[in-house]
Amino acid sequence: MPVANTTMLRRLRMLTAAERDRQCVRFHAVSARMIPRRIGAGQRFGPTILGLVLLMAAAMGCAESGSSTVPDLGQRRGSPGPGQIERAVELRARERALWPGEVALARIEETLAQWFGSLRSRALPDALARALLTPAAQGEAPTSPRHGADGALQTRVFDVKTVTGREAIAAAWTGYMQGFDDVTRTEHHVSALALEAGQAQQGAELSVVFRITGQRGGDLRQDQGRLALKLAAETRAAWRITGLRLTSLRGVSGQPAFVARQLPVRRVDGQPQGAALFVAYFAEGASIVDLNRDEAPDLILGNRDGPASVLLNDGRGGFTEAGARLGLGDIAGLRSAYGLDWDNDGDADLLLVTQFGLRLLEHRAEGFADVSARSGFDHIRVDGLTSAAIADYDGDGLLDFYVCGYGDPARSPIFDYFDSRSGYFNKLFRNQGGGRFEDTTAAAGLAEDNRRWSFAALWLDLDEDRRPDLYVVNDYGPNQLYRNRADGGFEDVGAASGAGDLGNGMSVSSGDLDGDGRIDLFVSNMHSWAGRRILHQSDLPEARRRTVKHFLRGNSLLLAKGDSRFERVSGPFDDAKWAWGNRLFDYDNDGDLDLYVVNGMLTNLRTADLDPHFWRNILIPVAQQDPSYALGSAVLADRLQTYAHSFAGHERNRFFHNLGGGRFADAAAVSGLDLVQDGRAVVSGDLDADGDLDLVVANRNAPRAVLLENVADPPGHWLAVDLEGRASNRQGVGTWLRLRCADGRTQVRYSQIGSGYVSQSHGSQWFGLGDCEQVERLVLDWPSGARQVLSDLGADRRIRVVEGVEGAQAVSMGGDDDAAPLP
Repeated sequence: MPVANTTMLRRLRMLTAAERDRQCVRFHAVSARMIPRRIGAGQRFGPTILGLVLLMAAAMGCAESGSSTVPDLGQRRGSPGPGQIERAVELRARERALWPGEVALARIEETLAQWFGSLRSRALPDALARALLTPAAQGEAPTSPRHGADGALQTRVFDVKTVTGREAIAAAWTGYMQGFDDVTRTEHHVSALALEAGQAQQGAELSVVFRITGQRGGDLRQDQGRLALKLAAETRAAWRITGLRLTSLRGVSGQPAFVARQLPVRRVDGQPQGAALFVAYFAEGASIVDLNRDEAPDLILGNRDGPASVLLNDGRGGFTEAGARLGLGDIAGLRSAYGLDWDNDGDADLLLVTQFGLRLLEHRAEGFADVSARSGFDHIRVDGLTSAAIADYDGDGLLDFYVCGYGDPARSPIFDYFDSRSGYFNKLFRNQGGGRFEDTTAAAGLAEDNRRWSFAALWLDLDEDRRPDLYVVNDYGPNQLYRNRADGGFEDVGAASGAGDLGNGMSVSSGDLDGDGRIDLFVSNMHSWAGRRILHQSDLPEARRRTVKHFLRGNSLLLAKGDSRFERVSGPFDDAKWAWGNRLFDYDNDGDLDLYVVNGMLTNLRTADLDPHFWRNILIPVAQQDPSYALGSAVLADRLQTYAHSFAGHERNRFFHNLGGGRFADAAAVSGLDLVQDGRAVVSGDLDADGDLDLVVANRNAPRAVLLENVADPPGHWLAVDLEGRASNRQGVGTWLRLRCADGRTQVRYSQIGSGYVSQSHGSQWFGLGDCEQVERLVLDWPSGARQVLSDLGADRRIRVVEGVEGAQAVSMGGDDDAAPLP
């Protein structure tokens, strides 16, 4: 390096902390403007400039925990505006004073990056071992895995051996990594951090969760575990590991069960793939509806930037755009759509939830006609709409609906993050017949405490009295469970039932996850390892600490325990990151419901992650009632909009395979479902008529929608049941179905329209049967009170059951042999 540059770096090291803060902020501002332009223009000195910038950043101590040092090439969003540099300097000084552990973590992460980088190379070379480990380091390494099997999925739980000395630790971990033929990626998160100061050196203790993904013998393999690390750093030296304890390690392997392909989604040219808009509810939804009555499930996909996509299914999973042909070519700002047969004539009319309001469409021979003007809700102010849920809540045979309103973060500041009541109103609309609806929110007792930030809702029969109850998922506070009373009103029993689930609720799905015949709930919530780490370092009062910890628990599995009670249980699904939509479905037809969770808050152009910043400088100050959160919020906006940082982005979707007995295995990478696209909505259905359930995911980023085709081999047997009500509503919404196989196994379903975040899945009730080829008994309890029993049904078919009509009819996608009696 030239002498002038060496002298400059020496002078930078001599600056005071405050002066270095200002220089670092200015350095990042200049690099954001200069580096992409110079390198993007093809300058031959581009790599030299980039190398010099990286070296300067390291020398100055400008790197931030969890962030990249400079913008990714060609990805500058803008230049600093008035006050941005001053705000950033003030924030750096505050963090240095209040969060010494986080400041130290920026350097500790360099050691962690090298450690997990060595695992990617499947070896820990001697030179790297000397740099990372002290000579007498104490360590533990995985050995002797215990193998298991669940269908095509192989599971492993590793035993641990203790080793002493860096050479032995390096050899032991290199031996473990030889179990991979190739490592495609490693991921790690620091979940806890404590500093220890001494006269000669500084020490730290860390808890690290990690995931390793790769291949072995033709199979995909993923391992996940936890490490407890002790590190030490002499003055001005890099951190080295003195102790390494492996607290857990387990893994799965197998062949991919899903193959992703993009759908022909309409989009507006010129829209950025990674927009910096921090408005969560602008995300698009996904719905499966039979739009042309050919029994093949079609798709409606929302678009915040322009017309929605309306895709007709050719009966084998091929899709073509048909919005204009069906009279649906002008649906703008669509968030979610629902196939709602509000007139009970046997075809799917549509309820559309858009950013401009509600729209009601009637299915006619020539296509869909907008009849919103006569519906009664076209003139009612309903703001910030997100999702809807459909049910016949008053038992009159007509379908009603509940619609959720979220709120506007820009116009309604959240003064109480943990119990906010400044959102928009939710609404209950009662079907009066003839295409007219009335707002019965107040009359039904749902107007009280009705300014939550609601993302999703679903109807369930809590006490099996055939009156649908209502579960509402809220951001910034507790969820609500409304019991449907005999008098037509509702009462909130969320807290008393154990289903209140205080947190950042995003989505909810329901199904029997533990095989006890009761319908359980799965709620998507926010989870952050950075948040957990930072909470450990905070000085919050104990009562507030418990509240914040509750918010950080992540996703919630609420098991129904009878007597209208729920119990939250933990599992690997807790830490599915900043989760949005979720879907319970039986992907391999083994009779157990599996779980897919889509997530990612805001994946932007840079990999720098603002999640730690959010917890240090916004959430914790809010919890302390410290007004400095305003500074943190302003800097967050600066970094999103000017520097294109990510906010809890680059998070992969998660898939949890149900092993039975309440056990789940994290198998996203093995199954081909670990997309990283800021997923929002997810729906399921047999889209290609091959006897297994496929998935469609709507994303915030490109690609806007992905079809995940189920290619699991071999799938089990199955039965799909369509419902046609007569005394009940035509779609049979609110029907209980209980199935008993010839091998004695039982399953239960409850028919719904609308559950999850801005989504509607296919209306067929799907039963995976495993090895069972004969259904001994299928019992249907209709909302009207009628009971219908079918016996000795063959497997691997889709049938229609008509209320009050004996037997069942065969259904074929594409309309072939429609309504033919079963033999």
